[in-house]
Amino acid sequence: MPVENNPAAAEFEFDVGVNDKVSLMESFFLSIQNISVMATMMIFPGILGRTFHMESTQIAYLYGICFMICGIATIFQSVVFLRLPVVQGPWAPTFSALIVLGHLPGSDLGTAFGSFFVASLIWCVFSVPVRGVSLIGALSKYFLDPVVSGVIIVLAMVQLANATVPHWLGEPTSPGFPVLNIVAGAIAVVVLMTLMTRRNVVLRRGAVLISLLIGSVIFFTVQPAAFHAGSSPFFTVPRPFAFGFGVRPVFVVIFLMTLIPTGVQSIAMYELISTWIRQPLSVGRVSQGVFAMALAATLASVFGSFSTVFYATNLSLLQSTKVGSRYVTLATGILLVILGCFAKVDLLFAMIPGPIISAISTVLFGVVFAHGARLIFARDFDDRKCMVVGLSLFLGLGGLFVPLEVLHRLPILLQTVISQPVILGGTAIVFLYPLLCNRKQVTAGLSTRRV
Repeated sequence: MPVENNPAAAEFEFDVGVNDKVSLMESFFLSIQNISVMATMMIFPGILGRTFHMESTQIAYLYGICFMICGIATIFQSVVFLRLPVVQGPWAPTFSALIVLGHLPGSDLGTAFGSFFVASLIWCVFSVPVRGVSLIGALSKYFLDPVVSGVIIVLAMVQLANATVPHWLGEPTSPGFPVLNIVAGAIAVVVLMTLMTRRNVVLRRGAVLISLLIGSVIFFTVQPAAFHAGSSPFFTVPRPFAFGFGVRPVFVVIFLMTLIPTGVQSIAMYELISTWIRQPLSVGRVSQGVFAMALAATLASVFGSFSTVFYATNLSLLQSTKVGSRYVTLATGILLVILGCFAKVDLLFAMIPGPIISAISTVLFGVVFAHGARLIFARDFDDRKCMVVGLSLFLGLGGLFVPLEVLHRLPILLQTVISQPVILGGTAIVFLYPLLCNRKQVTAGLSTRRV
């Protein structure tokens, strides 16, 4: 289907186009907002450091490198490779794999990062563009169908749902549980939804930042927090394989299983943006976007961070602010790199209350989920489509309900596949949809995409 005729693109239009620029002040303001909603970037480094009993200086290093890698990946996508308003954030499955594999008997974090490095190199080979096309790019025609990309987006948002309501509530041992977490988060959500629906451009573009600020002020008024940064260094200096180096072949395979869905999910997000800007994406351009992620993953594995993915909350910010300028995301990437150099500043961002971030993420992830569902149902459904889409969704969702005692008795490779909705359900839709549904419909509109 040509992008121009896609119903999913209807009723949405950017106030500021992809190649348009905004003032320096507005670009800075929107960049801060982009960074503020990157919940996993604020959470993952701290969790990883604490699970391996690291000192505060090492945790500060993890934060700095995470900021830098996300910034570099965002710069790659904004002006070097994909050239779309894409913000890259940490990918949860890589984070989980580092923790699980690093704690296995006979293993450590150095072995996990070393295996991640080898997997990233293989991913680079699969995605490197040759004459404008890569292996992954050549397969992208299957991912760019609205039904396929819609299913993958829905599954990706479901996979991220554990970072929303559960963290909004918090744990019994966490400060603010449960009343303060619920009330402060709910107020932030009400402010966000109110501002997102205003006609005032300034309020709409600043909705997330304003709601984060109000929610945090309410939280800290009731539950004051101290900032401890005395023992952390002022600057973060990247160090190759700071936690050691080792490789296990089975670990490499597992990391590949976490990296492949990164490309699949991001290609689906590219399709969503292409409907918004009403411009088809060439296979070559998609190939470059995936290669940028593979390159960033390799840098992450060397210096001690996580692979990145097209960040869902920032995608929904495009919808709420209606500013589609890739120069804003370029500024976001540059600011992330600068912030990553200052360890004490990184810890300030890490102090944003988790329940507030998670409450706001509930709205933002929900927006992207709804857009994914709209892609799925933008066309008429026949029995075959219902069967394939239904099976793929239920496979992906069903794996989340496998009891832990059953899951832990399976080989670790099988555990990875079953517990990741994008891997299990995404694989099903990518292979079954072109096989069982009308092939002409699958490839409709792709002829408008220039290679």
